Amino acid sequence: MTEPAGTTSRRRLQVIAVAAAVLVAIVIVVIATRSDDSSDTTTAGSAVIDIGGPAIVTGITGAAPVTDIAPVASTGAEALVLRRTLLEPGQYDCTDTGVWQPFAPLQVTLLVGEPAGGSSCTADVLDMPLGACSPTACAEVPADWRYETVAGTPPEALLMVVAPVSATTSEFVCVVDLVPQPKQILVDATTIDQACPSGASANSSDIPPYVPPDTSDIPYVPPPVSVDLPSG
Repeated sequence: MTEPAGTTSRRRLQVIAVAAAVLVAIVIVVIATRSDDSSDTTTAGSAVIDIGGPAIVTGITGAAPVTDIAPVASTGAEALVLRRTLLEPGQYDCTDTGVWQPFAPLQVTLLVGEPAGGSSCTADVLDMPLGACSPTACAEVPADWRYETVAGTPPEALLMVVAPVSATTSEFVCVVDLVPQPKQILVDATTIDQACPSGASANSSDIPPYVPPDTSDIPYVPPPVSVDLPSG
């Protein structure tokens, strides 16, 4: 039995419509899946380039850590540099003396002057070589003047200045607690342990001398009376 022509045409249209709907649904699913993948990739990528992340901060080059700050200069013996220039140049002698500050970081000053030939200045003045400050002014101490320290002892507590005066002798000044002691004229090879053996305190002169007790507190004991023994 043959179907009418109109019915067959409607069935074909229905099949085509169903097929088209299925195709549209498949396309929508594919697009949605790609959109999800793209969203995940974008999220992952933003986590990598996050400028607030610790990896970005620690990755900065050229930033100096705090430990790179230079330490404060020490005033230990290794930091001392002997400065030879006088505070002011002049024609100095044993009475009109010049002032020498051997070390910039230490408040230690020494007096210097040129003695007359064949003599020496007083114990508080270092002798400049003959002709060093006359007839022209002197501006610095000789190049062979030096200093010594004791290992393990800060220079603020003890150091020694050595000023040669001949081929075999030198003037030695012990500086104790930043106070110069009277100079000593000793053999040039004398060490700081020999010239300043105990590192005597600069205030040793302040120690009061020993005063014996008042004799009035001692009871008077008269001498024994001599007795004339009879002869025979």
